[in-house]
Amino acid sequence: MAGQGSMAHWPRRKKTYIGEIKKYYPKAGVAEMLIRARGLKRGEKLSILGPKTGVVTVVAEGFFTNDLPDMDAVKGDNVTIKCATVRKNDKVYLLEKRR
Repeated sequence: MAGQGSMAHWPRRKKTYIGEIKKYYPKAGVAEMLIRARGLKRGEKLSILGPKTGVVTVVAEGFFTNDLPDMDAVKGDNVTIKCATVRKNDKVYLLEKRR
């Protein structure tokens, strides 16, 4: 019966919207994103979703905030991060462990 049994199919991470892609620079392999909510810290895992892009997962090992190397970003900051090809207006989510 549907809805009963194991919860193994449930996602183990929670997605929290933090912003969107503003531009992708293919030669450098870098995406520029605008942080619209919460913020971002070094080492956090991101999921970038778009209708043509699909899903791109990246760890924020190092990034630039407002053109300066940084360890964290807050709402309203422009962040550039190395990642696979993404497109303008793709949504950026923070992947957090479920409690």
